Amino acid sequence: LAEELEAWASPGRLKKAEVISCIESCCLRGPLLAQVLSSLRHWEISAKDLASAAVMKCIRSLFKRPRTGFTAAVAIFCHFALGQAPEKRVFEVAALEALSVLLGSDRRALELALQALTAE
Repeated sequence: LAEELEAWASPGRLKKAEVISCIESCCLRGPLLAQVLSSLRHWEISAKDLASAAVMKCIRSLFKRPRTGFTAAVAIFCHFALGQAPEKRVFEVAALEALSVLLGSDRRALELALQALTAE
């Protein structure tokens, strides 16, 4: 937890190119995930910096680990304002699949996931 808090406190630790590379390669776990999320805002990375297909690939990857990745997937989707994009349907299907996994395995994580959806 301390590593994640430190990552949020220092969003400039990762360079812009590193953040883009992490999303393109879908390698987001642990403290690196927190760093990438905070750095997205810090560097003002937008859809002009990353193809929506790469962003959606990363989001789908996060949804495959719903206990740890659901909230991050929602945050990335909203950050890139993909709600009006054609990829919205892919997001919805992946989110529902992740929610069904949480429903059968982890009620607390399910509650957090639903809160993430309603907050955005």
